[in-house]
Amino acid sequence: MGFRSLLGMAVGVLALAGVAATAEAQVSPQRLQDIYNMSPEQMAATGAWTRSSYDRLLAYVNSIRDPKVRAIVADMVTNPRSTVFNQPAHKNAFRFSPAAGGPGHHFYPGGLAVHAVENIEISMGWADALAKVHGTDNTNRDMIIAALTLHDWAKVWYLWDDATHTIKRPDWFPEYWGGAEGIAKWKWMGGHGAIV
Repeated sequence: MGFRSLLGMAVGVLALAGVAATAEAQVSPQRLQDIYNMSPEQMAATGAWTRSSYDRLLAYVNSIRDPKVRAIVADMVTNPRSTVFNQPAHKNAFRFSPAAGGPGHHFYPGGLAVHAVENIEISMGWADALAKVHGTDNTNRDMIIAALTLHDWAKVWYLWDDATHTIKRPDWFPEYWGGAEGIAKWKWMGGHGAIV
């Protein structure tokens, strides 16, 4: 890497650090206190990042070409309920649920939609790259969007515990299967597979 490239990267990093410092300086202590006083639902609904991710997710869902698949996925996002366990979730649960049940990826209000969008966009990027390299595109983009929107769908039942500031699962929620002490290495049942 040449000197000009290194210099350009250094200038870019300093510029980003300056933008971050400016943004941080603009958040008043009162605004931070207001955020701390919000419910998880309010945080996700008013946060620019989480709100825009949820809107992008809905745009992806609405772009599904197959009307039957689009209707099923849209219903599962906007009106989540389990017919097997006879349990409805909060109507806006996909908007404010985390994507993890404890510290980990996207463990914050609205993280579920952010996680789904990131996975969709990464997969679409891979699909575009493969089509470009191989000169053909046989990718079923409807299935990419549907599968990645719903892969963590059961997290809509994860509840924020205001007393402990942790996530809890409802009593009826299936236990994780397999592995030591009943916990699967990837926890793919329960939160990932059993309810869907």
